[in-house]
Amino acid sequence: MGSAPVFAQSIDAVISSEMSDFKNRTIHSNLTTKVIDATPDQELVQVVKDNLLSKMKKSMKNEDQVFSMLSEPRQAIYTIWQVEAEVNNGGFKQLFSSPALKFAVHAQKSFNSIRAPRFAKLLAEVVEKEENGQISDQFTSFDEAFFALYDQEDLQKLKIAYIRHNKNEFIDN
Repeated sequence: MGSAPVFAQSIDAVISSEMSDFKNRTIHSNLTTKVIDATPDQELVQVVKDNLLSKMKKSMKNEDQVFSMLSEPRQAIYTIWQVEAEVNNGGFKQLFSSPALKFAVHAQKSFNSIRAPRFAKLLAEVVEKEENGQISDQFTSFDEAFFALYDQEDLQKLKIAYIRHNKNEFIDN
C-alpha cells in the first residue's frame, strides 16, 4: 500500500486549511457599519450569523428572548438560516422534527423580504400540508423542489444584498 495520491493530499490540505480558517475566524459580537462595509461578500452572511449567535447562550436557552429583540432584518436572516440549515442537512422531515420548526412560518415572510418568493411559496405549501397531516409521503419531492430552487433564486446573493441594503438594521448600538 502506498501513500495517498498527491491530488488527495492537496485536497486534504485545502480542507484542513479552510477548517482552520473557519475555526479561527473573528467573531464580531459588536457589529458596526465599518465591519459590514469591510467584509467581503463571501463572508458577510457568516459574519452576521456569528454576530447573532454571539448574543445567545451556548445552550440556546435564551434563543426566543434574543430573537424577539432582534430587528426584523436580523430575524429574517436568522429564520432563513435555521430553515435552510435543517432542510439542507436532512430535508423537510428534519426541519419538522427540530427546534427550528418554530421559525418556519416566520421564514416564509423572511424569504419574501429578501426577494425569494419561490422559497416562500414552497415553504408555505410544505407547512400547510404538514399542519393538515398530508405530507408524510411527500418529503422527498418537497426536498427536491427546495434544492432545485437554488438554480432559480440565489439565496446567498439575495441575503448579501438584503444585508447590505439594510446594514443599519444589523449594527449593534
